[in-house]
Amino acid sequence: MKRLGITILLIAGVVVLWMTAFPSVTVRYRLTLEVELNGERKTGSNVSEVSYRKNPQFLGASASMVAEVRGEAVWVDLGERDTLLALLAPGGDQRRPEYVLPVLYGVTSGGVGVEELGRIGALEGRREVPLGSVPPMVRLRNVNDPKNVELVAPAGHGLKLVRATIEIVDAGYSPLNQIGLSGVPISHKLRDEIPWLDDSSGTETFWRSLYGAGFQSNGSVEPRRLLISGR
Repeated sequence: MKRLGITILLIAGVVVLWMTAFPSVTVRYRLTLEVELNGERKTGSNVSEVSYRKNPQFLGASASMVAEVRGEAVWVDLGERDTLLALLAPGGDQRRPEYVLPVLYGVTSGGVGVEELGRIGALEGRREVPLGSVPPMVRLRNVNDPKNVELVAPAGHGLKLVRATIEIVDAGYSPLNQIGLSGVPISHKLRDEIPWLDDSSGTETFWRSLYGAGFQSNGSVEPRRLLISGR
């Protein structure tokens, strides 16, 4: 029993040392979009999270900080299976949530370092998002058909983005928040709405159609990660 207690203390000590040497912070947020279609307002929102952490500088790692997103594209139901999606911006796009959040809340005007983690963890309230900072938006006139893709940025194809807001919500406590037992749950709805999401041929068709519609990414991107990230 004594040996078990010592082992637990050693493990706890290692965890504390690791967290001290490589601090991290997680912020959970709700992104809400309001669009206008034929004079009628439509609204959609979801909850996602961003985690920032100091990156161990070994095994070839080069970046001093790493940001990871868990969540999915914002879904706006336009009716009759017609849908607007605000994608998860890929690569170096400055419309990525991990970039937009600290800039929008005045934490930094650029990248995030260890010195900003405390301020990011203390974020609260709601902010208006400049329309140019909203992630790339696409319209699927029939969500069952991955070929039927149109770019909307921030207006086009009969749609107009009217307003976008970000609101910080309770991130809960790890690891309970990762299984929905603490904090505001991360949204999980796209699998129920998009029948081809887990079909590699469907996501490849979506990607080719999106590229053909004029979408450009900064670097390579896995098509599915435009819709779901971190799970």
